Amino acid sequence: MKTTLWLATIIGLLPVVLFSLAHLAMWWASPGVASILEEQNERPNEDETSFVITETSVQFDGMSHPLIVNPKAWPAALALVGAMLCVIGLWSLLPRQPVYADSNGHERFERLLARVYKSSAEFPSLGASTTDGQRAIGITRTDTDEWQIGIPMDKGESETLDALRSYFESKGVAPDREYESRDEQFNITTVHLDYPLTGDASIDAEVCTAVFRDIFGVDDNEPMRFDIED
Repeated sequence: MKTTLWLATIIGLLPVVLFSLAHLAMWWASPGVASILEEQNERPNEDETSFVITETSVQFDGMSHPLIVNPKAWPAALALVGAMLCVIGLWSLLPRQPVYADSNGHERFERLLARVYKSSAEFPSLGASTTDGQRAIGITRTDTDEWQIGIPMDKGESETLDALRSYFESKGVAPDREYESRDEQFNITTVHLDYPLTGDASIDAEVCTAVFRDIFGVDDNEPMRFDIED
């Protein structure tokens, strides 16, 4: 919806921009035309005729009346500034596009985490997953300005779930929260584990890499998707 609105507005503003540019071009050219006419005025003639440019008219095929263009520049400049501000405002409404990595997706963790950690957004986050969505994590900032990693796991994958818990236990890290959700349609129970992070992009990137590579079994050749909110 936002993308459609943005495109419709751009198309609607296009005639305004084109006419404004044409207006500015006429304004830019008018001193040269005026100088030519002034040279003609300096030549002696019987009628002592003089010329003054006060407006320019343009008439296209099919127009019943000519279009009168004021040679002043400010109306066109104002229209262009308004169109530019409108586009900038709508740009912020465009949905953020995910980043895809065809291979070596683990190498992007540190750079993307550093970007999110420096963000001044109200709710910055980084989501990472395999492109099929079967394996995923989410890094978010808590209400206390701490960072945490959220990991959803199918309760039926007991071995992977145990390996995940063992990994964080080996680092002396206990979950901030652990809870379950049930999807009756697909008959799946999901265990949600939230673990604290350090807020250091380099250290936390190693954690994310270990989760994907060592626990989920996602190798360097498997494509990954990153969703960034900063």
